Amino acid sequence: MQAIQGVTQTMPDNTSCSNPFNLPGKSSCVLNLQVNGSQISSTIQGGPVICQQGSLLQCYQPSAVNLLHITSSPIEGDAVITVTGSPFSVAPNGMGQLTINNISTEFSATNITSNFTGTSLDGLVTETGNTCALVNPGASCTLTYTAGPAESIGINPIDFTIEGTNTNALTAAMRIQSVLVAIVSPLPQRGFIYSTQQVAGGWPAEPFPPGPPDWGFDGSGLNFNNAGENISAEVVFVEDGTAGMNDGHPRSQEGCSPLTNGAAVNGKIALIYRGTCSFGTKILNAQNAGAIGSILIDSTTGTLPTMTAGVDGPNVTIPGAMVSNSDGASIAALLGVGSVTMLMGNVT
Repeated sequence: MQAIQGVTQTMPDNTSCSNPFNLPGKSSCVLNLQVNGSQISSTIQGGPVICQQGSLLQCYQPSAVNLLHITSSPIEGDAVITVTGSPFSVAPNGMGQLTINNISTEFSATNITSNFTGTSLDGLVTETGNTCALVNPGASCTLTYTAGPAESIGINPIDFTIEGTNTNALTAAMRIQSVLVAIVSPLPQRGFIYSTQQVAGGWPAEPFPPGPPDWGFDGSGLNFNNAGENISAEVVFVEDGTAGMNDGHPRSQEGCSPLTNGAAVNGKIALIYRGTCSFGTKILNAQNAGAIGSILIDSTTGTLPTMTAGVDGPNVTIPGAMVSNSDGASIAALLGVGSVTMLMGNVT
C-alpha cells in the first residue's frame, strides 16, 4: 500500500491482508486501516492505492464511491486549560497578554474567551486579541487585553474568568497598573506639602496655599504656589545598602548614604523613609542619583514633623514632601503590584 500521512495498515485477525500480501486467483483479504487524526494536516481524498510489489505501474484503488475521504475535526469532549502570566498589570490605555494552555491529551479546546461581567474591570478593559478559537491538545493560545484611560481601580488585582465552550473555567487577575497620586494639602511647612490624595476621576481643584518657597524648591526653578507648576513621574524606593531595620522599615530605604540603586531612581521621584539622618541629607542623596523629586514617609504615626533643612539642605534643588505613615504604607502596597506615578505641585 502506498503511504498516506496519518493512515496505517493493521492486521487484527487472520482475514486481514498482510503487508505485503499475496492473493491467489479468486481469493480475497480485508485491508484494515487505522487513522490517526492528530497526524492529518489536510483533507485526504482518494486511495488507498495498492501496487504490485516491484512494479509501480500495476496499481489499483477502489471505485469513486469507495475512495477514502478523511477530514480532521476537533474531538468532542471536555478539555482542561491553564493560564500563564496571571496576575498581571496593564497601564491605562496600555495592553497586556495571557497565555492559555490546553493540557489535554485528547480533546481540543474551543472558543475560549474572557468574562469581565460583575467585576470592576467591566467597561474598563476589552479583550482585543484572541487566538483561542481552536486550541489542539498540548497547544497554547493568547488573549490580549487593552485598558481604557482609568487612573486606578484599586490596589489589588481584580479576578475575572476565562472559559471555552468545552473547558473548565479559569480565574485570572488583572490590575490597572499606573496609579496617579497627587500631593495636596492646606498645611505646607517650610515649603513642603504633606499629605497624599489618591486620585480617581481627575485631579483635585484646590490650589497650593500661598507661602514663600523654601530650601526644598530653591534652585529648582519651581514654585508650586504658581498655577500649573508641577512634576509627575514614577516613584521608586531608594536603596543605600545599609543593613537592618528601623521602625518597621529597612534602613537601606532611609537614604542616609549615597544610593546603590541610582539607575532605578534616575528621572523618578524618590520614596524615602524618615529616620537616622536629616531630611536635607536624604533628599540630597536622591538628587545626586538623578531623582527629580522626593517623597518622605513618616516612620511614626501622629502629627507630621516640620521638615528642616539641616546641613545639606542649601544644596538641594529638587522638591521634597512628607506623607503620613499610613499614606506611605498605601503607596508601598501599590508598588508591590505595579508601578505608581505621583504628581507633586499645583494642578490648577
